[in-house]
Amino acid sequence: MKTAALIDGFNLYHNMNNDKYSKYKWLNFYKLFRYVLGTDESLEIHYFTTVNYEDLLNYNEKEKDAKKQRHLTLIKAEEQHGIISHYGTFRNKEIKCPKCGKKFQRDVEKQTDVGLGAYLTYLAFSLNVKKFIILSADTDLSPAIKLIKSNIRKVKINLLLPPGVTKTKLSENCNKTIPLTEELLSKCLFPPVFKAVDGKTIKCPPEWL
Repeated sequence: MKTAALIDGFNLYHNMNNDKYSKYKWLNFYKLFRYVLGTDESLEIHYFTTVNYEDLLNYNEKEKDAKKQRHLTLIKAEEQHGIISHYGTFRNKEIKCPKCGKKFQRDVEKQTDVGLGAYLTYLAFSLNVKKFIILSADTDLSPAIKLIKSNIRKVKINLLLPPGVTKTKLSENCNKTIPLTEELLSKCLFPPVFKAVDGKTIKCPPEWL
C-alpha cells in the first residue's frame, strides 16, 4: 500500500527557526519518513512551500536573496530523493494592533496550507490513496481531514508534529500523532556536501551547520 506524506513547509520552518532546532534545517525528508514508517512500502512525498522572497517586506534585498538561495538549495537536495514541491506565495497583509489601533504591513505565506489540504483531498478521492502522514500542526487542515475521514472507509491519516510541538487539536481527527524528536532529527540530516544526480555538488548552507 502506498503512503503519501505531505509537508507543511512553513509550519515546519516556523517551529525550527530558533536556537534549538536551526541546526536541523538541512533535513532529509525522505530519510525522515522512512524512519517514521519503519517499512519499505511505497512512499510519495509532497512538500508545500513558498520561494518568492522578493515580495517580503521585512528584509533588505541582500537578506531576501540569501534566504531564497538557502531555501532553493534545500529544495534541490530534497528533489534528489524524489520529493515533489508545490509552491504558494508570500503576500503583504495589513494588520491592525488591537491595543493602539495602528495599522502595519506583515508578510504572510498564502496557499501553502490550502494547497496541502486540497491536494490531500485529491489524493484521497481521485487517486484512492488510503494511507497518509502529514507533517504539520496547523488546524486549518482540519476540514480537509474531517471530510476525508467521514467519507472514505479504511483511510488512515497519521500526524507528525513539527519539532517542539507537543499537542495540537489537529490530532483529534487523525489516527495517530507522532512527535518529531531531536534524536530523530539528528539521524535524518543530509551530508554537509554530496553529489546531485546531475553531477553537481550540493552543499549545506553554512548558516545551518
